Amino acid sequence: MSVLDGPPPDVATGWEEIVEVSWRAALGGASVVGPHAVEPHLRRVTPPWPGDYRLRVHARGRDDTDEAEYYELVVWQAPAAPETVYARADRLGHRLRGEPEPARPERPETAYRWLRNSALSEAATVTVVTGTDVADVLRAFNADPARPESLRTIGEDLMRRQSIDPYVAVLDIGGAVLAVEYNGWQGSTAPVLTRASAGGRAASMYWNVNAVTRLSFADNGEMLLSEEPFGDIDAPPQITAMLADLDFADHHRRKHMMGLVAVQRFTGHGITAEDLARIEAADIGFRIVPDLPTLYPGRPQPGNPLGPAAETLAGLSEPMLRDLAWWAAMQAAHYAGLGEDPEIAASVAARTLTPDAHLRARRSQLHDGEHRWVWLALHRATNPDPLAAATDTIDAARYAAGPHAANLIADAQTKITRPDTP
Repeated sequence: MSVLDGPPPDVATGWEEIVEVSWRAALGGASVVGPHAVEPHLRRVTPPWPGDYRLRVHARGRDDTDEAEYYELVVWQAPAAPETVYARADRLGHRLRGEPEPARPERPETAYRWLRNSALSEAATVTVVTGTDVADVLRAFNADPARPESLRTIGEDLMRRQSIDPYVAVLDIGGAVLAVEYNGWQGSTAPVLTRASAGGRAASMYWNVNAVTRLSFADNGEMLLSEEPFGDIDAPPQITAMLADLDFADHHRRKHMMGLVAVQRFTGHGITAEDLARIEAADIGFRIVPDLPTLYPGRPQPGNPLGPAAETLAGLSEPMLRDLAWWAAMQAAHYAGLGEDPEIAASVAARTLTPDAHLRARRSQLHDGEHRWVWLALHRATNPDPLAAATDTIDAARYAAGPHAANLIADAQTKITRPDTP
């Protein structure tokens, strides 16, 4: 509800009905209240004086019996004038005006309205995979098929520990495997989807309580698209048809439900309320040990703790940058008391994470993981881009050094500006 000193400059969009009428306030001080007057912020919003007004009413959602209705009221002083209809799209409005009702095809995402009253209403990732079985899908998610747990117990454990450690539930739906993450997002990541789609197709829709979303598609081990669907999506040809009639620019439509329509079109399968009920009745979930973060090339950013020495890095040779990265990784282990750890020593010697070290690095990211910054330093030292390897490893190592970070930074600055220093 808003009160203006004149008519709105433009007619709003995104509403099914927009009608403007004249209205006389005989006494002034009118308010908008419902039968129980439960909206105190709407009381006495209109001007307190009597007079002639124009009232423009916007409405949507009135034809959907299980959808909320939305209204916007705009009021300003103006002489009496005939009624004006700016938009007439819902069936109710036509009935009230005594007009023939228009044919309104149901939007495709209405098939997923049931999600609003489900455990997935606020945040989830739904992934559908074809050409494989549940065990391989679990492995693609970095979950162990041999380690099932109670789904409820996992949720209660994470709630008690205030943890967001990932877990997944799977269901064979005949011709495809359904993977559901409650408040998780592993199925939206490229490593998971590329592994899952190795023998067919995989697609996922992620959403959370902050309206962050991600729609992703992979085919035969190749990522085709993964992005936040806001408006027009620049999609490859095999995805374009899946997005027909899904207007992600319309903020009144529910993006995650439209995304699930696209997932269903791409894989030939979607999630139903009955599927979710089967998953929850089975009460089986699997904890995930997530992938390590993706390594990207990059340059030192302004404010880098190395100070002016950061600019000198770009002039160092690739071997010198590699030496610096692995020196920083060893310093991280030293300050954390892990200098003699055999897996760390073997990884430094090989200049790559050994299989056991890789698993320990992944586990370090979990809520109760140990020495996260040490393992991130070792991981970052493997970056194919030598400059990013050096810069990012030193950055991780200073967190591993903790109270000794200033000493580590000083030693790194010396090694950068005087490379011959032992």
